[in-house]
Amino acid sequence: MRILVIDDDPGDRLLLAESLKLALGPGAFELVEASDFDQGLNALALESVDVCFLDYRLGGRSGIELLEAAQQRQTLVPTIMLTGLGDEDLAVQALKAGAVDYLRKGLLTPELAAKAVDHARGIHERERERIAMMGALKREIRFSSTILNNSFDGIGVVGQSGKIRYMNPALMELLGLSGTPPQCLDQLDGEVDAAADQIEALKSYLKDALRRGIGPEKVLAFSGQAGRRWRRLRLSPMPGGEFILNVQDVTAQRERELRLVAYKRRLEEDLRAAAAIQSSLLPDGSLQSENVRYGWAFHPAQAIGGDILNVYPLPEKHVGLYLIDVMGHGVSAAMLATTIHNFLHNDRSRLVQRSDGEVRIVPPGDLLEMLNVHFPFNRFERYFTMACMLLDSRTGELSYANAGHTTPFRVRADGCVAPLDGRGPFVGLETHTSYDTNYSFLAPGDKVVLFSDGVVEMADSRGRFFGQERLLNVLTGNAGRSPQELVETLMQALDAFAGMANARDDISLLCVEYAPRGR
Repeated sequence: MRILVIDDDPGDRLLLAESLKLALGPGAFELVEASDFDQGLNALALESVDVCFLDYRLGGRSGIELLEAAQQRQTLVPTIMLTGLGDEDLAVQALKAGAVDYLRKGLLTPELAAKAVDHARGIHERERERIAMMGALKREIRFSSTILNNSFDGIGVVGQSGKIRYMNPALMELLGLSGTPPQCLDQLDGEVDAAADQIEALKSYLKDALRRGIGPEKVLAFSGQAGRRWRRLRLSPMPGGEFILNVQDVTAQRERELRLVAYKRRLEEDLRAAAAIQSSLLPDGSLQSENVRYGWAFHPAQAIGGDILNVYPLPEKHVGLYLIDVMGHGVSAAMLATTIHNFLHNDRSRLVQRSDGEVRIVPPGDLLEMLNVHFPFNRFERYFTMACMLLDSRTGELSYANAGHTTPFRVRADGCVAPLDGRGPFVGLETHTSYDTNYSFLAPGDKVVLFSDGVVEMADSRGRFFGQERLLNVLTGNAGRSPQELVETLMQALDAFAGMANARDDISLLCVEYAPRGR
C-alpha cells in the first residue's frame, strides 16, 4: 500500500509517519511525501497512491483548492483532510470538495490514523466499483442503442393507454413517419404512408392488443408511394405494463408465399388435367361382350400414378390385356406409363402384324421383348414391371408373359385359385432379354386377376402388410361374383385393413372373366 502525505511542515509529516508505523506496522506501507501544493498535485497524478493525507494549509494555498484541482484532472485518490483547527464548517467544505474523512492533528492517534486509512480505502473501493458498474452500464446502453438504431426491424415501446414511449428509426421508416415520433397512437392519423382504412386497421390492432394485454401476430398491407408493402406486427409485454411493438417488412416473404400459392394452384390444375388424361386411357367398358366380362380399379397414391392397365380388342375374337407398374409414383412415373400406353396403341403394328394377307397377333413374350428394346433404363432412368395376356374369346385359350410383375392368379368358378407362374426380368434393366410366352385354357366362368404390388404391400397403422394370404382369401371367398364385384370387394377389404393409413403406392386391379354365351 502506498500512502501520500502532503504537508508543508516536516515535523507534522514525521509525526504522521510514526503514527502510521505504530498503527499499520513499518512494512505495511510505503510512504510518499510532498511539501507544497504543486508537488502534492503531481504526486496525486503520478505516484499511484492508495490513500492521501492532505494538510488544509499549504503555504499560501489550501488543501481544498488542491482537491478541486485534482478532481478537474480526474485524479481519484481517497483523501483524508488534516487540520490543526476544530472548525466544523471547514470539515463540511472538505467533504464537499471530495475528502473522505477529516482529522484534527492535535487529536491524531495511531488508532485514528488506522481507522481513517481503512475507511478511506473502503470508500475508494466502493467508488471504483461504482465507476466500473457505471462504465459497464454505459457500454451496455451504447450497445443496445446501436442495435436498436441499426435494426432492420421496427421496434417501439407502447403503454397500455396508447402512449408511445419509443420508436427506433426503422419503425419510423416502416410506418412512413418522419420528424418527431408521435406521442400516442391517435397521432398516427395523416402521417402513416397508407390509406385511411389501413391506418385504422393498424390502430385497431394495437388498441385491441393493448386492451387484452397481448396480441396475436398480424400481417397488414400498406399502400403508399413505395407500392404495396406488407408489415408483420407483434406485441409482447414488458415488466411495468408497457409493451414492445415489433414491426417487420415481410413484403418479399409475402410475395414469395403468394407466388407459391399461385404456383401450387396451377400445379393442382395441371395434375387434375393429367389425372383426367390418364383416366381416359383406362378401359371404358366398351369391350364387354357375351364372351368376355371384366372389372378394374385404379387408385394412384398421388393425383396421378405410375400404374396403367387396359383391355383391348384384337382380330379374330382375341382380347388383349395388361397391367404395368412403373418404378415409383407421381408425375414422372405417370408420364412414362402414359408413354408406354401410347407406344402400344398409337401404332397397331406393335400388337398386330400383317403380311401377305395374313394376320399375326404378337405373342405376349414378343411384346415384352419389344418394350425392353424401346424403353431401356439408361434412357428413361426407370424400369417397369408388366403382366400381359392374350385371350381367345372363342376357345378360352390364354397366352401370357410376365416381366417382373406380381404373379397373376387364375380363379376358377368353384373357388380354386392358382398362380399363373413364369416371371422374367424387369423391362428396361437388361439390353438383351427374352421372355417366354406361357399357355393355359380358361373354362367358362374362370377369371384371371392382375394386380400391382401396391395391393399386397398395403400397410395398416402398425406397419403390417395386407399380404398374399389375405388376397387369396378374398379371391377364394368371392369367386362366384362378377369381375367388377370381385374388384370392389377386394378394394373394400383393403380399405378395412388399412383403416386411416394412407396408401404408399399405387393400387391397380384388373379382373377378366371368360364367359362364353353370356355366362
